[in-house]
Amino acid sequence: MKLQKRYIILKLLILWISLTLNFVLSEIISNKKNVSTETNSKKTIKGYFYNIFPKNIDEKEIKKIIISHFETVQSILFEGKNNDIKLEIEISPQINYTEYKSIINNEIKSANYHFFLIKLNTLFGDYQKYKSININNKEDKSFYLQTIPINGNNLQFKFKDYLVKDKIELLDYNIMNDCKLNEKYYALPFSSSYNFLFYNKYLLNAMGVEEKNIFSYNDIDKIIKNFMEIPQTENYNKYILSLNEKEKVTSFFLEGLYANSPDKYSTCVQSYGGGTNRIFNHIKCNGEKNFFYENDAENWFKRIKQYFDENIIPADCFNYSEEDAYETFNQGTTLFFKGNSESYFKFINNNMKLSNLNEVGAVLLPESFSTYDSYVLIGNNHENFEKEYESIVKTMTILVSDSFQTIKEQSLQLLPSINYKRYKDKNKDKDGNTLYTLLSKIKPLSLTRTLFNNESNNNNNSNNNVTDENLNKLLSKIKSDLNISYIKYNSTTGFFNIMYFITGILFSLILVALVIYYKDSRLIKKASPKICVLFIIGNTSFFFVPIFNIGIPNKISCTINHYFIHLLLSIALSAYLIRIWRIISNSKTKKIAGISVTDNSLNRIITFVISVQLVLNILWDSVSPRDAGIIIIRNDERITNCSSINDSTFKGLTIIINILLVNIIL
Repeated sequence: MKLQKRYIILKLLILWISLTLNFVLSEIISNKKNVSTETNSKKTIKGYFYNIFPKNIDEKEIKKIIISHFETVQSILFEGKNNDIKLEIEISPQINYTEYKSIINNEIKSANYHFFLIKLNTLFGDYQKYKSININNKEDKSFYLQTIPINGNNLQFKFKDYLVKDKIELLDYNIMNDCKLNEKYYALPFSSSYNFLFYNKYLLNAMGVEEKNIFSYNDIDKIIKNFMEIPQTENYNKYILSLNEKEKVTSFFLEGLYANSPDKYSTCVQSYGGGTNRIFNHIKCNGEKNFFYENDAENWFKRIKQYFDENIIPADCFNYSEEDAYETFNQGTTLFFKGNSESYFKFINNNMKLSNLNEVGAVLLPESFSTYDSYVLIGNNHENFEKEYESIVKTMTILVSDSFQTIKEQSLQLLPSINYKRYKDKNKDKDGNTLYTLLSKIKPLSLTRTLFNNESNNNNNSNNNVTDENLNKLLSKIKSDLNISYIKYNSTTGFFNIMYFITGILFSLILVALVIYYKDSRLIKKASPKICVLFIIGNTSFFFVPIFNIGIPNKISCTINHYFIHLLLSIALSAYLIRIWRIISNSKTKKIAGISVTDNSLNRIITFVISVQLVLNILWDSVSPRDAGIIIIRNDERITNCSSINDSTFKGLTIIINILLVNIIL
């Protein structure tokens, strides 16, 4: 009996164990299926990155950091909902960015990757060239047109909802503005880079120089002059910077130009976002003609020339990369070094010390002016990805979100593209250092929205070896690239243009006076003095053309030019039509297409035609406002030009109206 009871208990125990195991196994299998289903339901979005990351971090580790933090931030931003994106990234093996750019130009036409990391200046190239392009022009094959407009009307996902907090933009609004064209955003800033002035604390302290929060160029010149008078300093470098790229040469020119004329900056910035934010816009500088093109620029060029002549800036700087310049300064035998955020992070990692253990000081450039660089994310608008546009924009938004920006600085040693103005007037930022506070005081200068950008400068010589013999030619070439060709009032051409205008106007006034004086004569009376005067006034349009070609055009001069030329020409043709009508008319009435037309009705027709021309021009300015653009002709020579987005359409309409008038006359 006892044996039987034991047998029953054992059998029940085995049954319980079996049921328990079955339950556990079923749960494991169920969970695996759920995980598998969840994984399969996620959309895979692939990105292709240029390797901008620190060399001391392994590529696999970089991918792991980005992807793991992407998943974390995705959960934070969307509160655990709609976490439907699986990120994969590939880091390009290309070291040279030009080669990388060529690959992107090919890859963006294929459907291998959903988004890419590129330099900001690669997006539009010469911004002044592309800003007047009609984005609906299907024949235009510009690079940015192959990217996704991330605020397109057909996208339900609104990226700005995740990049604005308490009505304050979280991203760098200057870089964001540079990503915009015709009110559409074509990229999002992934990282940024501003320039700093580093100095050797040991050498400055040895000279008794008091450290400052900022040095002016006069301060720098004085310190260098005193340093050069110290015995055995001839082998020391005074000022080091990287000038091996056209963009860097332009940056050095602009920063120094504004630093030596800081009061002009206020004319070149405009409000952004309705707040106290300011963005740089070179168009607003056109009112200050002397700034870019006369004495201010000329004086700064002379100063640069002096720096090279006196070996204050060694000619080797034209061959130095940023890393070369950093290593040269790091040896401890250089006073000043202009470097970017990449060098800043290197000094931070070395506890702000040089290789010889001398301390490094870091301040903003003179007068706090700095150009900026950025790597931005662009979406591939390949037709195969059309259904995934939302997910692509969402992925890019997560990678540039405020939560992810902090990770870039801490784990990847990249300067975040955030709105540093949020940290203004604070002693220390969230990480306990003063970097963010320092950056909040920078006066940014855009290389994208300026006359002097990467693509429009064609200074190929800056990558070649620079010797004393060709240094003058190089500086001359730089000056040629940075300046715009235009007719000056005090030039020979300007003088003849003015004389042509004055002569033409005086001649017209004499003719008008003669018409009025002989208004009662038979011939003038038959032709109508009023019509003769209108005809003369209309033909003065030919005398106004050269006067409008003098100087740098601005919005007002472009608009006046636009109205004068078209309206005066219409008046001349209309008056001539009436004059011909009077000659061929033998009676008070004449029929056109079976309809009787009198002089009065003809005058009404002409008035109507001119009114249509006027309305058309007003509509032209409303839809497509005048602007002072740039047209590049004769290789590198850049000529000022008035333009608007829909110029060809409206010009065609006005030409048609004038042709109709001419046909009626003939």
